[in-house]
Amino acid sequence: RKVVLDEIRRFRTDHGRAPTLREYLSTFDRDVIDVYQRGIWSSLREEAVGTNHPPLQADTKHVQSAMKRICMIDDRSWINTIRSIIGAARKSHWNPGTELEHLHVTMLGRTLWKDAEAPTDFAELVDRLRREPVFTEEIESLLEVASDRISADPIIVPLGFDHALTLHAQYTLDQLLSALGMLSRNQVNNIREGVKFDPERRVYLMFVTLNKSEADYSESTRYQDYAMSATHFHWQTQNSAAPHSEGGMRIIGHRARGIKLLLFVRDRNTDRNTTVPYVFLGEFRYESHEGSKPMSVIGELSHPIPATVLRAAVKAG
Repeated sequence: RKVVLDEIRRFRTDHGRAPTLREYLSTFDRDVIDVYQRGIWSSLREEAVGTNHPPLQADTKHVQSAMKRICMIDDRSWINTIRSIIGAARKSHWNPGTELEHLHVTMLGRTLWKDAEAPTDFAELVDRLRREPVFTEEIESLLEVASDRISADPIIVPLGFDHALTLHAQYTLDQLLSALGMLSRNQVNNIREGVKFDPERRVYLMFVTLNKSEADYSESTRYQDYAMSATHFHWQTQNSAAPHSEGGMRIIGHRARGIKLLLFVRDRNTDRNTTVPYVFLGEFRYESHEGSKPMSVIGELSHPIPATVLRAAVKAG
């Protein structure tokens, strides 16, 4: 913490003013997670140089956790909606008009608050943000940094229903379930086994952690999941799945049943005490399988795996 404070003071000495978050990160070659391990950016600036910000009303640890989730957003379409929401909190007349924007609203509520604490609707979300001006400034600073990391235009994978997932963007479980309309504003996500089938939307979600540590996974659940190439992925089912079980037939016969298999991948569970989000890799299309309980399944992806993910996914195998 002292190092961050000293660097903020050094910037002010050199430039005659306090740095923005973006300026601080680029000047001192810092990572945004490192900053939020040490505190909230606005509070750190205030402590270092006295920026006369109003005090934060919310619990500091809650804000730190929420801002860590914000800083990992890399979905340009969602970022644009969040900026509109912040504008509404500052008295603009913007309201969500499309289903995509309504899903984005729910996603933001579930990012800033958990489960039953999440706002119940857009009006409540805006009201909470309006009462915490430091909160909105913090989000704006993080979105500015997040936007710098995004180069590709958003690609939406057609799933047969309205959703807010962007191909190759990363999401927490709560965010991606909200993006699919599968998690209401105050529901608890109940995913515990790495897969979830939604019979209403006809989607089967597959969650893969590539590097499974012995501390987090028993030997029986360290499944062999890895990329075989940019277009093909090897995935092992849960230990209960057999070719003739309901779960196995759902995967093997997903096309005939009108089910889309969606693959979400992350490198590891946590990084610097922060939960790592999943990258949405698009549709997984069954090609073949071997074995039983678990089944080893090979599938073709609807879109090639981006190079940054592919390196980790190939290495995992």
